[in-house]
Amino acid sequence: MRQDLYEVFQKAQEHISKNYAAVLEQNDAALIKSYLENFLEVNQIAVPDMEQSEVLDRLVNEMTRYSFLTSYLDDPEVEEININAWDDVKVKYADGNIKCAEEHFHTPAHAQAVTKRVLSESNMIWDNAKCIQVGHLPGNIRITATGYDVLDKETAVAVSIRKVNAKNLQKQDFIANGTGTEEMLDTLVQLHSHGVSMCIAGATDSGKSTLMGWVIKQLPDNKRILTIEEGTRDFFCVKRDPATGKVLNNVVHFSARRSSDKEQDITQAKLVETFMTMNPDYISVGESKGEEAMQAVNAANTGHAVLTTLHTQSPELVYLRLVSLCKMRYPNMDDGFLLRQVQQAFPIVAYMDCTEDHRRRILEITEAVRQPDGSAKLTTLFEFEILKNVKEGGQTKVYGDFKKVNPPSESLRKLVLRKGMEQHWIDTIFGKEG
Repeated sequence: MRQDLYEVFQKAQEHISKNYAAVLEQNDAALIKSYLENFLEVNQIAVPDMEQSEVLDRLVNEMTRYSFLTSYLDDPEVEEININAWDDVKVKYADGNIKCAEEHFHTPAHAQAVTKRVLSESNMIWDNAKCIQVGHLPGNIRITATGYDVLDKETAVAVSIRKVNAKNLQKQDFIANGTGTEEMLDTLVQLHSHGVSMCIAGATDSGKSTLMGWVIKQLPDNKRILTIEEGTRDFFCVKRDPATGKVLNNVVHFSARRSSDKEQDITQAKLVETFMTMNPDYISVGESKGEEAMQAVNAANTGHAVLTTLHTQSPELVYLRLVSLCKMRYPNMDDGFLLRQVQQAFPIVAYMDCTEDHRRRILEITEAVRQPDGSAKLTTLFEFEILKNVKEGGQTKVYGDFKKVNPPSESLRKLVLRKGMEQHWIDTIFGKEG
């Protein structure tokens, strides 16, 4: 008996729910698969143009995972899935190409059911009362789901599913992908490794978290590293000996915790404050977007090496954005005083963006150099100079060059020398004296 896949799924789900409800509730994929295999065989069910093994896998995915989305979530080349409506699904790949998914949901109700299952991984309820939810899947996958009254009924759902750090990139990958030059990447790592706090800034999807995660992994194994994130885990920086499983470095990952009772919230700001009593060498704040910015500034200005990311549209706006975030904590503090504090806290800014050819690039690395009057002068250390944009084969091609513009300041040279930077790195980053 040859039937449509969704028709088979509905019958199979009714059969499993009626006869093996406990197994379905436990989400035992192996056992459900065996029951489904028997169901197909006994009823001699087939689907046109599909092998029986493929039909079985798809049914298991429908009942225990995320329908046709499962294959995209498992594909390392897929970075993002955008569900614009129940029958309109777009997939973004690592090379920047965006394609229509080969399938879509069968009905609006089907789309809503799968979305609820995805959000259940975060223990979130999605309904008329809570029609906007932000959650995550195991690993490093963020999901933002909207529906019900905020959308047209014929749309049913609008969901963004984004993988963060989908690939474990190495330095050569960043170079090959055009993110930056070896000298730029080495400069960021060596400066931060030797006590210089920095901010990686840029727009959404510009590669900030990916670069930050890589920098953290380059830090010395004998130094104590504490990381903070909110929601999805982006950083996986614990190193283990592949032979023995022994942990090689000294890192602890923390996550902020939200509660229905605001008094019970464990915020990023609270965690940064707590870290100050835990003797860290490095503090990594996944994203500064609230009061934690002020705590990060305090930590940096008291001698800790702090690394964070920030959403902003240009390197010039980084410090103004940090000031506005700090004022969430201390609204009456003088703007000029705060500006001097944030510039002193984060002298180095790496600004990133995704250019029109879908390449995530470090467009500029700047230093806020302290002046005798207490102000700071923004100096460009490296930049990506765009020469021209050309349409080739319907795609935009960006032509440009990375350039080293200025060496870091003498005050930074003195700091990293005091923090133990080797002479060959001093000469490489700052230039030979004399």
